[in-house]
Amino acid sequence: RLPAELSIDGLAVFAQLTLTSAHHCSYLKAATEMKDKYTTLAKLAAEGAAMYENVHALMGHPAVAEIMNRQWVMFVDFYRNLFHARAHWHLAEEAHKAKEIGLEIGRLKQVQSFLDTCGGLRGLPSSFPPFLAAVQAAVKKQMDAAVVDNDKVYHERIPSAENLKPPERFGKTLA
Repeated sequence: RLPAELSIDGLAVFAQLTLTSAHHCSYLKAATEMKDKYTTLAKLAAEGAAMYENVHALMGHPAVAEIMNRQWVMFVDFYRNLFHARAHWHLAEEAHKAKEIGLEIGRLKQVQSFLDTCGGLRGLPSSFPPFLAAVQAAVKKQMDAAVVDNDKVYHERIPSAENLKPPERFGKTLA
């Protein structure tokens, strides 16, 4: 009899996690090389969020939940929310470039919401909170500047989360 980690369900989770990690690495490389390609980066981040979402759902399956370390589940949940935040942040940057400041603020509010969810997770490695705090500070700085611009110059309506179009994903993927 094989250990539970080597069951078909266990191996499926680890295979998906491996594909998701590979996508994560390719996103990080793209983010350093394609700095102003916001739409493409948003699609890559949205795809990463969907992949982490899939892994998170697989980890919750009863046949797998008992073998999953809680730390792994929180790790995947952290990155799922972080990738959702990154997708909206790239779209906020695209809106800023297009001088659509109301849309930028709406997107940045979504970013803050996903980052707050990340911050609410307990039991993460000690390196995560400082990283998250730095990202939150950068988003707050961009948000503050956009709000000042909107109040003084643009006076655009800020869309609610429900009125924001979800970030687009690429077509078919491996995961």
